[in-house]
Amino acid sequence: MPDPTSPIATPRILVSPPSDANHAHLGWPKLTVTSKGRHILAYAAGRTHTIGGSPAVSVSEDGVEFSDPTILRVFSEGDDYPHCGNLAIGTTADDVVILLAMGHRGNEANTIFGWASVGGGENWQEINVAALSAGRTGSVYGHVFHVPGRGYAVCGHYRQGSYPHDVGLWICFSQDGLHWAAPEHVTDEALVEPAVIPTDEAIVGLIRHTDPGLTSGYASLRASRRRMDWEVSQSPVRSASGARSTSPFIVRERESDRLFALLTERKSEGNTPGRISLWVSTDDGQAWTDRGTLVDFPAGDTNTDFGYPWMAQREDGSWLMAFYSGERDGPNAIWGFEFQTD
Repeated sequence: MPDPTSPIATPRILVSPPSDANHAHLGWPKLTVTSKGRHILAYAAGRTHTIGGSPAVSVSEDGVEFSDPTILRVFSEGDDYPHCGNLAIGTTADDVVILLAMGHRGNEANTIFGWASVGGGENWQEINVAALSAGRTGSVYGHVFHVPGRGYAVCGHYRQGSYPHDVGLWICFSQDGLHWAAPEHVTDEALVEPAVIPTDEAIVGLIRHTDPGLTSGYASLRASRRRMDWEVSQSPVRSASGARSTSPFIVRERESDRLFALLTERKSEGNTPGRISLWVSTDDGQAWTDRGTLVDFPAGDTNTDFGYPWMAQREDGSWLMAFYSGERDGPNAIWGFEFQTD
């Protein structure tokens, strides 16, 4: 079966599926780099796309060789929450890595778990996420990021089984990344997977649509970081061919005003061919330019479960990108490559 290709690099496997079939489906990667250059890659490791996903991490000193998966909590059939649906990751000013993961039982129940590592991803301890757990939120997604005056923040979307909201977006805050407050309501719009970051004066993001008529592109989220006056609009980051757009990604380039976004496209029927493209904005995410393809997923490939790209900038200014590619109901690897932006 063909491997994913790139016009700018040679994609390689960062983390191979483990031999244990219960954790061989690796997906939904999130990536952060500490000030010491240690790369922490978080993902779900399950039996299939929808069964037994468990939050896991792999660590690398250089972004080249990653450790085998370390499972932080095993989710399995028969548990209160038998599947990990998604994750969020970030690093504090003290180089503490914060990882949050959601668990769910379909539309019946959901919760959020959290861990912190003061050792660059080597040792993990649970943190206080009681205000987000047991049906109070839904799914967590994306970046753990800092908002001046409010502390650390993370976003997610409500799910069926949550109370008092079961649709829309939320944000919550923590002064230290270790103790998280109750979620604050952002919007009732039926949006999911909010990729959100701070800029100088705003909080901006890209969000995935659930309306079938809008899934070829993302929604845009914006608020003043002081007023938290949330606005949702249609983003120009969208598929020119009308393909389905899965999970969004957005990041700010260090020591620059440029924002980068990643758009994943899947063919409406069969998923392949697909691609991941890079977009850039120089006006705080209000306008975007398509910079072209980063990854191609060939037509007819039996590996039809792919995407969810994430990337992090290293000290030398280069980027490491991670994404997954494999079988929907079988083994799935975390792939990636390094590249430079001009």
